[in-house]
Amino acid sequence: EEHGEAPRPVLHVPPRHRERARALLEAAGLRPGGFAVFLPGCQAAGYLKRWGAARYAALGHRLVRRGLRVAVLGAADEREECAAIARELGEAAVDLCGRTEVLDLIPLCAEARCIVANDTGTAHLAAATGIPMVVLFGPTDPRRARPLGPQVRALQAPLPCINCYRKHCPDLGQRCMAELRPDQVEEALEGLGALP
Repeated sequence: EEHGEAPRPVLHVPPRHRERARALLEAAGLRPGGFAVFLPGCQAAGYLKRWGAARYAALGHRLVRRGLRVAVLGAADEREECAAIARELGEAAVDLCGRTEVLDLIPLCAEARCIVANDTGTAHLAAATGIPMVVLFGPTDPRRARPLGPQVRALQAPLPCINCYRKHCPDLGQRCMAELRPDQVEEALEGLGALP
């Protein structure tokens, strides 16, 4: 029997992580298919890859109007960014930042309606779920860094400075990320058939 290539990563998740994810979702009152996952962080050194809490929150309001809640996920060093988004969205958001182990992410994301992420390692893990996902790119090249899978859309502003791979931006407005608008992300999710 001939084996083709898998269209996206396939990862084995031990039962304890599935159980942890189930408990977190239950405690948060998140029902399968009734929430979006935001992965708004990235390592501190790669801060230029962050879309920003204000833009994530603006997108969150759009998704809440469509009947979704929002789960914000991240590592301990992304706590500030996640908390700012959750604060802005109030009861519609659940801040799970710093409360998950790496492999909890897969079963958590597998229950989501859609995922929105920066170009970060967790986006690659989330891609293993097959859930529709939009990944936001600025200083890195989506042709090289986009998570695998037919359900993943990369968004990037058409600027001459994209894919610079810099660690610090001479443009203090960080235009490559600032020009990606929440309505564009919503439209991309809609194009993936990911919204109610």
